[in-house]
Amino acid sequence: MPSKSKAKGNRFERDLVNMIKELGLEAKRAWGSNGAAMGEHEEVDVLLDNNFKIQAKCRKKLATFLNPTEHVDAVVCKQD
Repeated sequence: MPSKSKAKGNRFERDLVNMIKELGLEAKRAWGSNGAAMGEHEEVDVLLDNNFKIQAKCRKKLATFLNPTEHVDAVVCKQD
């Protein structure tokens, strides 16, 4: 039986694929959250339009500074 954390991640990946498909785009979830199942790197969780590789992360709580305010449309992060 998978851990609660793993089950939460799998559920998030499925929800993400469904949201993408609702937008009329093609999306495919990697079996077992392993991109190697689709011929991609193992870190790839979702493949968007057979080209854009997504690694999905689901956290209990995001840092508040990562949430966009009503004044912006998106937040972009960079790692040093």
